[in-house]
Amino acid sequence: MHELSIAESIITAVVQEMEERSLSSVSVIGVRIGALSGVLPDALLFSYEVAISETVLAATKLEIENVPAEGKCRNCGVDVRLGGCSFLCPECGSGTVDWRSGHELEVAYIEAERSCRGEPGDEVES
Repeated sequence: MHELSIAESIITAVVQEMEERSLSSVSVIGVRIGALSGVLPDALLFSYEVAISETVLAATKLEIENVPAEGKCRNCGVDVRLGGCSFLCPECGSGTVDWRSGHELEVAYIEAERSCRGEPGDEVES
């Protein structure tokens, strides 16, 4: 199950981002997963819950946005959206589709709070 290693990579990336941006806590991590990525969203959610225990992200929620596979048939030019298990153009039956989306696997956003590192009385310019 490669979803566990993906979950661990997400955790590593978010913890690094917390350090770089002086974030004190993270409440939500949003991830985009494409239909062609080979990642099973339910397996990733389960793996994430296992991997975050005893980390600074133990109280976070993982939100997943499923990205459909969309492309254009090279043969007839029709726009194609992956449906079911068929990778063929529904118009001409060709298997030559240039997929524009569906391969995504990315951390899209983090909802967090920033740490205050200044001393009481320090002024912050905006």
